[in-house]
Amino acid sequence: INPISNVAVLTEGFDAPATSAIFLARPTRSRVLFTQIIGRGLRPFPGKHDCLLVDLTVTDTRAIEIGQLLDRMTTCPKCGAEYHYGMKQCPHCGYEPPAIAGDGAALASVGNGAFNGTDLVANYAPLFERAFAAWYQGDDGFLSCTLGSDDGALIIMPPLEDPYYRLIHVPKGADKRPAVLQRNDDLSSLMLSADQEIERFNAKVIANKEAYWRVDAATPAQLNWLRRMGDNPPPGLSKGAASQRLTHLFAVQRLMDRR
Repeated sequence: INPISNVAVLTEGFDAPATSAIFLARPTRSRVLFTQIIGRGLRPFPGKHDCLLVDLTVTDTRAIEIGQLLDRMTTCPKCGAEYHYGMKQCPHCGYEPPAIAGDGAALASVGNGAFNGTDLVANYAPLFERAFAAWYQGDDGFLSCTLGSDDGALIIMPPLEDPYYRLIHVPKGADKRPAVLQRNDDLSSLMLSADQEIERFNAKVIANKEAYWRVDAATPAQLNWLRRMGDNPPPGLSKGAASQRLTHLFAVQRLMDRR
């Protein structure tokens, strides 16, 4: 075992692809630096099959969860370095990849059936536990949250043609177009932004996942609407769960209808 302790000593230009274990003892909130640190151990090398990552930092000082790097690394075509593909340029040589699709193109790809949620495997339960709002994860891969009967809903669209999640406001009324409010390659950060949007729409009461009315039984009207929307509500569905499913179905349908 040949250990190396490195804090701002072995920086740009240092290459050790044989590195097979990393002990993270230095907390950082920099996503760029964090990705570079992890990248030291993710480079291929003859006879190397894996890399052990031991994170010793405090949870609230982390810039990004290690799991968010899985399947989200890219290789620079100019210098061969690996980096998180949400970055605008290679941190090693400065190469800038071609421009990604804009928000309009991403929204259009939903309407054209480019995404059906079958590739989404993420589990958002930990994020839901930290959120105060009643977020719903549909089988289609989208996340949704109500803003009330007058303001529609918020939708978080997963990455399609680029690495970004998109926070979308789907307003009430067919004459009003959905609008992308923000985009971010870090879902947890985007959900924090969504909390701010919920406050801006004065929807904290109706969106609160702990609201007392959510535990009551679903009404016959809710169940009828769900069936009319093609859903199959399970027995014992609560009023809150039925409301979430209805909000999700209506909001996603609005996106699908958009051309």
